[in-house]
Amino acid sequence: MSKYNELNGLKVRYLSADPPSPENGEVWYNSAVVRAQGIAGAGAWSSAASAPSGLSGANMAGNNGDAMAWGGDNGGGTPTWPRTSYHYNGSSWTSDGTIPTGISAGGQAGAGHTDAIKWGGYNPPGSTAAITDIFNGSSWTGSGNLNQPRQYAYWVGAGPQTAAVAIGGAPSLAKHEHFNGSSWTVKTDFPSGANSVYAIGTQTATLGVSGANGTTASWDGSSWTGIPASLNTNRQYGAAGGANANSAYVFGGSPSGTAVELYNGTSWATQPSMARARNSYGGSGISSNALIAGQTYGNSSCEEFNIPFGTATITSS
Repeated sequence: MSKYNELNGLKVRYLSADPPSPENGEVWYNSAVVRAQGIAGAGAWSSAASAPSGLSGANMAGNNGDAMAWGGDNGGGTPTWPRTSYHYNGSSWTSDGTIPTGISAGGQAGAGHTDAIKWGGYNPPGSTAAITDIFNGSSWTGSGNLNQPRQYAYWVGAGPQTAAVAIGGAPSLAKHEHFNGSSWTVKTDFPSGANSVYAIGTQTATLGVSGANGTTASWDGSSWTGIPASLNTNRQYGAAGGANANSAYVFGGSPSGTAVELYNGTSWATQPSMARARNSYGGSGISSNALIAGQTYGNSSCEEFNIPFGTATITSS
């Protein structure tokens, strides 16, 4: 894997505050606290507060300090699709709003509690949905439908609520759409369709990754450009997140189970594995030092991923 200095040079940036989304290996000087800082050491998974319910096909948006979870079904011969959504504040879960339609295996995006959006999915009693719902911090409301109904687009959306990105979904779709806060617009198809096309970034700087074959491409707002680097372990029905299109994670899924990989803008590198193999579960992350993972049928355990910061105080002599 390329080193930070090989990609960005040896100069240390002079900033008045820490950057919002630092990458592994990045170093900067913070003039406000008069010290140099950087990300030091490998990331690690740790247990988090258990989710309120163990559902498969649930959605999650946000990070390990502010997340929303909703949807999914409880399995069995006659499953039900619970409609309660939940907020995670970094230490505990609380119920927070009822989604208009029970759904599983849909897509999502958003930064957390006041910025969540869900679309598509499996809509009982057996149809593929195009519906879109948005959360304003207290309640969910319906919005414009997708142009392409899709399900099994597991946790693959990117962007904030009012500028979300949807790619992929069953049956092995490459369809790519942008949301403007009220309606969806069709964009150029992703190069390689899949049930899970992981999307990280924004509408003008998206990293797309096919879970079926690991194909990676970047979107600049008008076209896709193929990236030679592909996943080391291809997987569908996992989850993804990241600070931006140059600092992205893909974790879990089938058949990899516990595998985690980090993209640094050039290549994919294996990260510490999750403690529990997970497939068809909720998971998200919006910064390079925080991710949260959750549910499968009957399992409500959650895990958090963090990369530690290292600091050094600068003094004059």
